[in-house]
Amino acid sequence: MGTGEQLVTIAAVLLGALTTHVTNHLMERNRMKYQLTTRWDDKKLDAYDGYVDRVRSCIFLAVQLYETKEGLREREQPDAEILAEMKEAGHLRGHAFERVMLLGGDGVVEAAHDLNAAVAQVDWQANGKNRRNPGGLARPQPCRLPLGQLVPRSRSCGPGCQRQRDRRTAPGARPPASASSLRLMT
Repeated sequence: MGTGEQLVTIAAVLLGALTTHVTNHLMERNRMKYQLTTRWDDKKLDAYDGYVDRVRSCIFLAVQLYETKEGLREREQPDAEILAEMKEAGHLRGHAFERVMLLGGDGVVEAAHDLNAAVAQVDWQANGKNRRNPGGLARPQPCRLPLGQLVPRSRSCGPGCQRQRDRRTAPGARPPASASSLRLMT
């Protein structure tokens, strides 16, 4: 084998090593990028889940207070205790809302603001106050919570979110609750 053939062989080996190195580097870079995206998507989903849980607990307490005041439910605890629980639940909802504001996109934050406004109306009505009638108990009116806006907007958060949804809707998995079907009559 001549010197020229040996140089061609060495060059081919070096070229193969270089292309292998570049390919591995690009693949590793894409894998890390995907992992970072997925990690943030998981944090977003946890924030959205926590926020919706806090909203539901606030609504439950408000409905309990309203039904107790109206005589629709037996009094299990004094109004002062329910009001204290509502205050604590509102505080926790505020923290969950701040997480959504930090992690969510513009559409999600806007929907969360709308949902906060609707929950505030439910609280005011449960306490016997509303914007139109600050002194007396408000007439019962349906209040459609804008959870239906929060859910679709939160689903547009990236490729990791799709993976999470696929895992939740896999065969044998419990189907997610329909958030848009939540209707509260207070």
